[in-house]
Amino acid sequence: MGQSPSTHGASCGHAPPNSGAASGKSRVRAPLAEVQLRPVGEVEQGAYYGARSACEPLHVQADPEGQVIAVNHTRAGLRNAVVSTQLLDLSGRRLGANRRARLEVAPAAIAKAFSVPWTDGLPDLHLLRLTLEDGDGRLRSRNTYWRYRTPAAMRALGEAPRTKVSASVGRVSRSGLTATVRNDGPAVAAMVRLSLTNGTTGDRMLPTLYSHNYLWLLPGESQTVTLSWPARALASGHPLLTAEAYNSRPSTAR
Repeated sequence: MGQSPSTHGASCGHAPPNSGAASGKSRVRAPLAEVQLRPVGEVEQGAYYGARSACEPLHVQADPEGQVIAVNHTRAGLRNAVVSTQLLDLSGRRLGANRRARLEVAPAAIAKAFSVPWTDGLPDLHLLRLTLEDGDGRLRSRNTYWRYRTPAAMRALGEAPRTKVSASVGRVSRSGLTATVRNDGPAVAAMVRLSLTNGTTGDRMLPTLYSHNYLWLLPGESQTVTLSWPARALASGHPLLTAEAYNSRPSTAR
């Protein structure tokens, strides 16, 4: 049995053994992990966003045995936090009851919430979605894993049900924009990749920094992202955003 993070990593600093820092979780040698984190042609790959997410100030993760852990990289304690989990198949169907726990996390420390173990009734490939909310109910971390009994089980990703994603652009400036990406279809949107082009010339906007990329969105779920680029890179002032899941057609927004 095994698990892989979506593009969201496990932990940057306070991980117990096998909980999965970027190199340990991907189970590859350090030089290869370093290559995965490097941009290709000024375009960051999925491993980069996973590593960056793993180093967010407040983070939620699961180790290969299913132990769910809240990580606090800050100097302030996290009080009255809520950790929640969902198990789903690729169609978005819920597998059993959701779980949640309320906990306290000391500064620069971790706290165990509960375990989500494998059971015989779970599909050979399924998703584990984790969220961490602070005491005011604000979402501070969201993490998605695909868990598999054997490596061959991951072939099911190639047969994921089709879904539909959409994007809408809000505020736009000479050097950035805010957009909302949404899964409008009935199935899980896998690894939604965002890319930005010049809406006039069609050229790729490079370099562009994305607050999030390679998203996993449940049916009906949306996520707000911010993009930024050098002002000189977009003389036309007309950016075009494309969002495409592994199991969807591309959607564009201006």
